[in-house]
Amino acid sequence: MLFIVVLGGCGTNKDLLNTELQGSFNTIINNNNATVIDLNEITKFDWEKAYLFSPYTPRESINKTVGLKFISDSRIDTSDDIYLIVFINKEKVVQYSEIDRHQSEFSVDNGAYLTPENSLIKITRSWFIIITSKEKSIGDTNYTSAKWWLLNRSYKKVRIWLLVEKLIGTLL
Repeated sequence: MLFIVVLGGCGTNKDLLNTELQGSFNTIINNNNATVIDLNEITKFDWEKAYLFSPYTPRESINKTVGLKFISDSRIDTSDDIYLIVFINKEKVVQYSEIDRHQSEFSVDNGAYLTPENSLIKITRSWFIIITSKEKSIGDTNYTSAKWWLLNRSYKKVRIWLLVEKLIGTLL
């Protein structure tokens, strides 16, 4: 007797995770001068709509927004360090990717979804300012000098200002 066993898929979209696309997102985001991501420049597949989801988006919200049952290994619903982008073509999920935040925020103009005709994701950078101060005396006059270090999201120095504040003696 001959038995044929047919195994069906488990119903997940795990194989649709596009790690090459994740690398493209990281390259663009790590370029401090980049202010947008143009999906048309980094996608190599057909898509009609792309939905961008912010950190902590519940899976149920993703399914409702996309209009399809979307199951992935993404930790979008429990993590604050990633965004999720889901690409739809012919009413099917065709690819998805996680976007590492790198201390950045991402948004789309129309708020709902992207299309090949409207394919830009805006990047808003987060910056950190560290202030150090030091009191100095020049003759009988006291000064406070402050160094302001403006750091980008990868903690590289971008700009340095040296400020000399008002005379402490005149403020007292």
